[in-house]
Amino acid sequence: MIFIDLLVSNFTDNKYVIFVIFINYLYTIINRSINGDLNLVKNKDLQEIYFLFLNLVRSVEELPNFPKLDATENQLLNEVASKWKKGERLLVSDAIAKREIGSPATLHARLKQLRDKDMVTYVIETDGRKKYIEPTENALKYFSQISNCMIEATAK
Repeated sequence: MIFIDLLVSNFTDNKYVIFVIFINYLYTIINRSINGDLNLVKNKDLQEIYFLFLNLVRSVEELPNFPKLDATENQLLNEVASKWKKGERLLVSDAIAKREIGSPATLHARLKQLRDKDMVTYVIETDGRKKYIEPTENALKYFSQISNCMIEATAK
């Protein structure tokens, strides 16, 4: 899993992030096969599943209501959502300091774009100096659509 996290931090292209999500899923399948369910790997051609997944994601990305995110926005959104899923929240200042994703100016602009696209929201606690970033309902729908592509690809 640490290897997969390193991959995500080094890739800047949206397709690579999707690839890493898929690799994570394959990791689960392989773990199941090692633990006794060998039919999962034997019965499915993993390359076919991957290419089917890519085609499904491409078709979903072309839908008019699917948010158009560039690679930096996608990586930033994944960072926010990953923290949120763990029960943590990412400060705006911490997000802007993520030099492995982009420069502070670029990240600030991408955060604004993500807010404009209703993918993230800022939450201000009692101390008005700290702004936390959280995914919106639209962001969670976005992740659900990508997840559905994984499920559909493996079901065929």
